[in-house]
Order: sequence, then C-alpha cells, then structure tokens
Amino acid sequence: MKRFGGLIATNDVSITLHAGEILGVIGPNGAGKTTVFNQLSGFIRPDEGVVKLRMLDGSWAQPSTPNAFALSGVGRTFQIAQPFSGLSVLENIMLGAFMHTREREEAEAIAREVAHTTELSSLLDVEARSLTVGGMKRLEVARALATRPRALLLDEVMAGLNPSDIVRSIEMVKRIRNTGVAVLMIEHMMQATLALSDRIVVINAGKTLTEGNPSDVVNDPKVIEAYLGTGYRDAQAA
Repeated sequence: MKRFGGLIATNDVSITLHAGEILGVIGPNGAGKTTVFNQLSGFIRPDEGVVKLRMLDGSWAQPSTPNAFALSGVGRTFQIAQPFSGLSVLENIMLGAFMHTREREEAEAIAREVAHTTELSSLLDVEARSLTVGGMKRLEVARALATRPRALLLDEVMAGLNPSDIVRSIEMVKRIRNTGVAVLMIEHMMQATLALSDRIVVINAGKTLTEGNPSDVVNDPKVIEAYLGTGYRDAQAA
C-alpha cells in the first residue's frame, strides 16, 4: 500500500515476476501503475507491504533504495529518456556497466555486448544528442541492461515511436528475455503488450483487477469496462 496524503495510490497490489518471463502491467491512467513501478525499483517506499528479490544463492533480499535495488539485480528505464547528451552512445552505456566493475575494458566489453542486443552497435561513436527518439529509447534500455539486471522494468519504452521503431523494440525485448532476464513492462501500446507478454496484470483504482494470460485478460468483461472499452471488443469481433 502507498498513500500520498489522503489518497491511497495503491492498495494490496501483489505482483510476482518469474525468471524468464515477460509480464505486462496495464490499466487506465491514474490506476497506480507508475506508483507500483516506482515501488518495485526502490524510488518509492511502500507504507505497507514489502518488495522481495530472490538472490542467486536462494536467499531473499529486501532492498530499500534505488541503488540497493540496482545492486540486487533490478534495472529500470524511465518514460522520458535522458541520456548524457554530450557523451557518445558507447560512453552512455558504459555508465551502466560501471555499476559492477571499475575496469574500463570490462565496462566497454559489456557496453558493446548490450549495444548488439539493443541494435545500437552502428551508433556507438555517435553523440547521444544526435539520436532519433527510437534510438534514445533503445539507449535508455541499453544503459539499464548494462547494469546486468536479472529483472528489467520497462516504463513505456514504445511511447512516441513510429511503427518501424515499435517493431524493433518488440524484437529487442524478446532478445532481452531470451538472455534470461525477466521483464516487467508498463506499456499503453496494447498490440505490443499482447505480442510480448506471457502474462498480464491489470491494475485499476490502485488495486489488482485481474491477471492471467493475454487472451483471457483482454476478453475479461471487467477489463473491457475499466480499460479497453467496448470499442476494443467490437473491433475484435469485426
């Protein structure tokens, strides 16, 4: 649970992210998705409840700060990409790699590997300020991925992209999942969410409305009423 003054932003939302899956989180504006996202990455501390991470040795950690979450294996992106504009793409990605190493050679090797995954290899020497919107979004993902997360939280990485960049982003997320990283994504692009998600959680009015596989969720009358609208149902039936 998280309160902001008299407003209860989230109330008993329970989310489990499994290794090797893509989990989509959807819901109408103001549903509490961003608050949940920020709690899962340590940027907001819940007033009640905890966030637990299973470590490689099987123990459970309860980090309490963004840095502790990152060190424990949680990476995240932000809705608005904010690269270090005067640095090159390579240097920006290396900043994430320095989370776990102080060796420049190792950081650069990690950055180049991540650049391949995010289709940035041909742009490594380009200043970040020169990237397209799609390039900046992929750079945001690359910098988070360079921290070597076991769980990656993606916050609307496809917002504002053109159709070709959306296709590239979908393939990028699949490649990330195929490396063994668990992915949780908040995305208003329903086609992308349906194409990518193994499971979907729907949040409405600060609570979990339902969860399940994509086809069941989008045909749930409660979800159609709260989020998708009857137009979506009619379009599916057409």
